[in-house]
Amino acid sequence: MKSEHGSAIVYVFIGIALFGALMFMFSRGTSQNTSAMTDQSNNISASALLEESNILETTAQKLLHDGCSEQELSFDIPPYTANPNTNAPTDKHCHFFHPNGGKLNASAFNQNWVFSSNAFFPNMGTAAPELGAYLGNLDATTCQKINTLLGNGLTTPPSFTGTIYTVTYDGTFTASPVSLTPATDISAGCTLSDTHGTAVFFKTLLIR
Repeated sequence: MKSEHGSAIVYVFIGIALFGALMFMFSRGTSQNTSAMTDQSNNISASALLEESNILETTAQKLLHDGCSEQELSFDIPPYTANPNTNAPTDKHCHFFHPNGGKLNASAFNQNWVFSSNAFFPNMGTAAPELGAYLGNLDATTCQKINTLLGNGLTTPPSFTGTIYTVTYDGTFTASPVSLTPATDISAGCTLSDTHGTAVFFKTLLIR
């Protein structure tokens, strides 16, 4: 009876050990799956933002080709009272987000885009301010995913101190633009920021 009792205790301990090992493997697998899902989510977010920025750039070129001047470009969205540009034609054929102009659907784009002429991208043109599209408050992981997908040579998100963008472009270019040093030799990328959240995606729509 004592022998049987001792064997039962051994079996109990073996069972506990096996259960612990099973739970460890399960939690490890769950952690790996969660990490993979997070990585995939960051990839999707970065790819979507890149696609939006490319559409904005293409639309800018289209509107200029159709006869709009740089000063007439408007990023105002329905009901066309949020981001006015008094230089824009009244028929709105120079509006990015209007059927008469760029024909873009504002609701299909990230609502946090800011279009600004506050910075110039070193070595991409002159020291004149570029018309750029910016998206702040990104996390550092998505920021680096953007740089990786672009293949722009930024192996880690650079840092930038200062105001990269201001109010939405109203047809005027900043007289004393900021030199956006992370954008040196490139037209798009992502930088860490101490002003606009953790990180900012930048994309020039017009190189000047």
